Amino acid sequence: MQAIADARTYALYILTDWDIPFVDDGTRDGEHLRGTMTEHFRVALAARPERSIVVRGTRQNRLSAATAAIDRLVLRP
Repeated sequence: MQAIADARTYALYILTDWDIPFVDDGTRDGEHLRGTMTEHFRVALAARPERSIVVRGTRQNRLSAATAAIDRLVLRP
């Protein structure tokens, strides 16, 4: 699996921080894992050569930050 994951590259990885309240919808393991998993993903992304950002804050702030990062990729000369 790792070889398959390593073979794929993307122009941008967007990681959502865990500062939005947890809603237990029955599909995730639980709130107690959020910080640990987010840090795991942050470390894994830092080890990759591709660009990554972490979006934080309200849902609107997250959407704005992600959209701005994508726009910079798409609109760059």
